[in-house]
Amino acid sequence: MADFNFTQTGQQLQNDINLIENGIGYAFSSSQTYAVGDLVIYNNKLWKCSTAVTSAGDWTGTTNWTETKITNELELIGNIVSLMEVL
Repeated sequence: MADFNFTQTGQQLQNDINLIENGIGYAFSSSQTYAVGDLVIYNNKLWKCSTAVTSAGDWTGTTNWTETKITNELELIGNIVSLMEVL
C-alpha cells in the first residue's frame, strides 16, 4: 500500500488530478520553480518533486526528485479522495 501525504491541500490534490487529466506531467523546464509533489517528465521518465526547487536552474536529479510511475500517482490520488469522502 502507498504512503499517504495527509498534509496535501485540496488545491494540491486538484493540481495533481489536473496534471493526470492533461497528460500527467509537463516536460521539466530549467526556467521554472517546483513545489513538493509537482510532476514532470525528464528523459522520458516521470518524476515527482520531493524537495522544493525554489530557484530556476538545471536538472538536480535525485536531490529534488523521485522517479515515480503513473500507476503510483493514480493509486495515491484515489486513496486520498476515498479518505476525504470518509472524513
